Amino acid sequence: MIKLAEFITGDKPKWCNPSEMNVMVILLVLADAHGKSSPKLSQVIRASGLSQVSSVRRSMQKLEANGWIEITHQEGIGLPNVYRVKLDKL
Repeated sequence: MIKLAEFITGDKPKWCNPSEMNVMVILLVLADAHGKSSPKLSQVIRASGLSQVSSVRRSMQKLEANGWIEITHQEGIGLPNVYRVKLDKL
């Protein structure tokens, strides 16, 4: 079982700044038992306190590039992406 508090307070890689942590925690909180969630970008922006879409997208790209999440892009207007937190990385 993931202990969110341990993840939040534990050591992080040097590339992981507060923006990435905010986005990661939101995805973890919204995730199902398999680490998947489908929040709209606007929901992540509001929950993270980040003020710009580009900041959230950049954080998500950084999390994906470093193997912490997997992003499945949905085809179609208004369909949110599916985010899978790689629980084994925590």
